[in-house]
Amino acid sequence: MLGPRWGAVVPALIAGFYALYLAKANPRWRRLALGVGLGCFVFVAWSWTEIHLLMEDAPAWREMYAASERLYGNPAVVPRLLLWLGVMTTLFGSVAIWWARGVERKRLAAIALGGLAVCGIAVAIMCARGAQVEPAARSWLYLLVAASVIHAGGWVWLLRAPDGSGALLVAGAGTAALLAGAVVREHRGSR
Repeated sequence: MLGPRWGAVVPALIAGFYALYLAKANPRWRRLALGVGLGCFVFVAWSWTEIHLLMEDAPAWREMYAASERLYGNPAVVPRLLLWLGVMTTLFGSVAIWWARGVERKRLAAIALGGLAVCGIAVAIMCARGAQVEPAARSWLYLLVAASVIHAGGWVWLLRAPDGSGALLVAGAGTAALLAGAVVREHRGSR
C-alpha cells in the first residue's frame, strides 16, 4: 500500500549518507550537503514513525488500503517523530563528545540540551493528548525520568566545564534513559 513511500526510503538513505560524505570532503558544499542529508534522514524517520503507528491501527490500515491513500493522518505521528528527533540529537552528542574538544564540546552540549528540550515538548504534547503508561511500565518510567534528569545534568556540566569530565555521566545516563524510554514508548498504554 505504501510501496512508493517505502521504495523512496532506500534512495533517501543512500542520498543522505552520500551527502554526509560530500559535506566532509568538500567544504564549499558543506551546508547544502548537510541540509540534504538532514532532509533525507528526517524523511526516513517520519516514514518509519508513520508506518509503525499505522501497523497498530488495523481499521485505519484497511480504510487506507481500500481508498489507495498513502498518508496516515494520525496526530500521534508528530509528537512521536519529535521525540525520535530529540533522542537522536542527544544520542549524536553522546557519541560525538568522545572525539570533540573544548569549544566543540560546548557546542555539542548546547545541541544535546536542545534535543532534550524537543523531547520534553514531545512528551508534553503526548501527555496533553491523554497518553498513559501501563502499570507494568511505570517503574521504567521512573527510571526514564531519573536518567533523563541526570543526563541533562551531565550536559550542563559539559557546557560549563568542557574538559570532558562529564562525558561518562552523559553516556551512562543517556544509555539508561534510551533503554527505559524504549520500554515505556512501546507499551500499548503509552500511545
